[in-house]
This record gives sequence, structure tokens and C-alpha cells, in this order.
Amino acid sequence: MTPALHDARYFALRLIRKWLFPTAIPARVARFIPGMGVSYGTTTGAGVFGIYDGQLAPLEPEWLVGKTVLDLGCGETNSCAYEMAAHGASFCYAVEPFVRVDHGLDRRALNVSSAAHGIPAAHLATKVERKETLSSVPANTVDWVVSNSVLEHVSDLGTLCQELKTVLRPGGRMLHAVDYRDHYFRYPYNHLLWSKSTWERYLNPGDLPRWRIGDHAAAFARCGWRVTVLKATKIPAAFEFVRGRIHPEFSHYALQDLETALGVLLCSDE
Repeated sequence: MTPALHDARYFALRLIRKWLFPTAIPARVARFIPGMGVSYGTTTGAGVFGIYDGQLAPLEPEWLVGKTVLDLGCGETNSCAYEMAAHGASFCYAVEPFVRVDHGLDRRALNVSSAAHGIPAAHLATKVERKETLSSVPANTVDWVVSNSVLEHVSDLGTLCQELKTVLRPGGRMLHAVDYRDHYFRYPYNHLLWSKSTWERYLNPGDLPRWRIGDHAAAFARCGWRVTVLKATKIPAAFEFVRGRIHPEFSHYALQDLETALGVLLCSDE
């Protein structure tokens, strides 16, 4: 397929996505839409927890034990919070401003963690509290903030940074795994081909501001955090396909910013 036909097909699919479907598509529906992913970790938090633990355990094996953790953007269930409680966290906040809890799926996720770790479900449930807003989390109570595929959807980074700074204890830290791909995942970099005006008018599903990894690192640094990029994975063949056609509005970005598809940021105030 030529680049022109490739881009035209993408444009058409994005128009359909923007105008015919809501911003938040339930996982049970998204699986049937071509090119869309589904909510990872809905019925078990083991995979998402593995992302966090895989990055942090080599640096600090007991990073979770006895800590209060905030799982930002947990989705339809508290699955990852149950897993973190089962692995030794003293308490977990599961924060989700935009997606309502699916009580049936949540009960299933709780039972999966309970069975996997041999811990009564009722006990795990006492260690997890779901919140709709960060402002409802008590200030200076959180040791770790973690998120997976959340920051790429946040438009107001400044406000988010201030809210996170409020809930974290002095010395608290954050780990954010961010998916910088276009969320029509078969087209990982196609969102970089369009001007801001075209993207916002025709293509943005409503929750994809097209941040790059440098944008997030700079936003956290402005709030006083020391930022370490633990991971910046690219998809070479897909990036080369669009590289010469990336819109000039992105010309000020470093190459790593443009080609990073999946990134992990560690933030601390130390």
C-alpha cells in the first residue's frame, strides 16, 4: 500500500472513530473495533503489576512492602490495586475519574487475586479504596503513584502534576508507563502526520493530545521532580514509514521524543 493510500485509510478510520463512537469504549466492545486495543488488566491486575514490578524490583526489591500506593487511571476495575495489596502494599487507592466501576468484573478481579495469593477476598478488599478524583485522596498520604497507559490521555499536565504533588508524602515517588503510540495501534505513529488544527477538528477521539515523552518529563521537572527515563522503546520499521512525512509542527522535538512508542518515567523529589 502506498503512503497516500495508507494515510487516506487511516484518516477515514479516524473519522469513524471520532464521530460514531464515544471516547470511552468498554473493553467488551472495543475488542470488535478494527485497530483498537482493549482495556489491559480488566479481570486480572497481574500483568499491569508486572510492568511496575519489572521496572522497580531491580532498583528496590521491597519497593511496595508496607507502602501506600495510588493507582492512577485504574479503569473499569481495581484489579491492579488488589494485586499490589496482595504483594504487600499496606493500602491502595484506585483512582478513576472517567470510567465507572463494573462491579461484576471488579468482583471477578478481586477473586482472581484472592485465589492466586491465598488471601481472603474480604481481607484484600479492606486494603483498597476506589476514588473518582485525586482531590478526594488525603494529602501527604501516598508513597507511590503508579500508572499504565494514562498520561498520554491527560490534557492538563500542569494541574495533574500539582494534584499528584499534593497527595504524595515528602519523599514520595512515581512510576508512569506511557503508551505514546497512536491508539489505532496498527498505525503507531500516524497521529504525527497531521497539523494540530486538523487533528483536533477531524481526528482526535477526544482524549489523545499527542504528547511525547519529553513533554511529560518537562512537565514533571517543572514541578520539582527529578525524572529518569527507564524505558524508551521504538518501533523502527513503523517509524521509518512515516519519518519523512511527520508534520512540521513536530520539528522542534528530539528524535527520541518522536520515535518513542512506549516509555517509562520514574519521578522523585529527592
